[in-house]
Amino acid sequence: MLFGEHGVLQGKPAIVAAANTRIQVTLTPRDDGNIHIDAGELGQLTTTIDDLDAQPPFQFVIEALLFCQNLLPSGCDLRITSEFPHTVGLGSSAAVTVACIGVLNHWLELGFDKVAIYKLGLHIIQKVQGLGSGADVAASVFGGIVAYTPPDIEPLSVDMPVSLIYCGYKTPTVDVVNTVATAAANEPDKFTQLYDDIGTGVQNAHTYLSAQDWPALGQEMDRHFRFQQQLGVSDPTLEAIIQRLAGIDGIHGAKISGSGLGDCVVACGVTPDDAVFADIPGAKVIPVTIAKEGLVCE
Repeated sequence: MLFGEHGVLQGKPAIVAAANTRIQVTLTPRDDGNIHIDAGELGQLTTTIDDLDAQPPFQFVIEALLFCQNLLPSGCDLRITSEFPHTVGLGSSAAVTVACIGVLNHWLELGFDKVAIYKLGLHIIQKVQGLGSGADVAASVFGGIVAYTPPDIEPLSVDMPVSLIYCGYKTPTVDVVNTVATAAANEPDKFTQLYDDIGTGVQNAHTYLSAQDWPALGQEMDRHFRFQQQLGVSDPTLEAIIQRLAGIDGIHGAKISGSGLGDCVVACGVTPDDAVFADIPGAKVIPVTIAKEGLVCE
């Protein structure tokens, strides 16, 4: 997420980018009704077509299978590999959901275009989590940088220099959203204004992105971070990372990427060295660029 966290859940615009770190799902049909899922360190599961049950940690995968359960001609082996750990908050749930829909669409020849895959992916995310804006789903499907106002998707033909620093821990998105919702219920006027300000900031960021005005975009990131502090989703570690980034030449601005209270900090500018954050426990630079392609099936 580049801009618009939490506001997008209130119907405000957001800007999201696809990272070049990818998840791959490989499907091999079987000659029986068994389904075997192998996700490496995340674990394995063996079940059958008739016994599909969407339980962690494979609930997103199983929900994709359940959608087309009656169309499956046989069981299958699903091998899931990832270039990044699921703990870093890079939209891994959305990415694996989209990849599973994509491979099933390809195998069963369902004929879904990218918009249909996005809609089904959003449905699955919301069914499992009980909420979800769909911004990470849109990025996973379409790739690049996407301007997103639910449910409208506008791919932007622009790239940007981006840096990503993982803070070392992650708070589940649902927990953070519920924390913000409780605070908003106690101070409705304050949070209504915050969501409006976030939406205005996203519109400004859209303009700066289109003009490739990185200093102005960085200033908007800094401004967005102050909104995140007011939302209550920042903490000392995230603030230490952002403060450290502010002293690096070539970094124009930084903010929390994602729901907050963990996950990553995103910055506009050059990728710093890990040594810059050596005294911040858990902080780690994730080398990343913006992927021009989203879902690819072959």
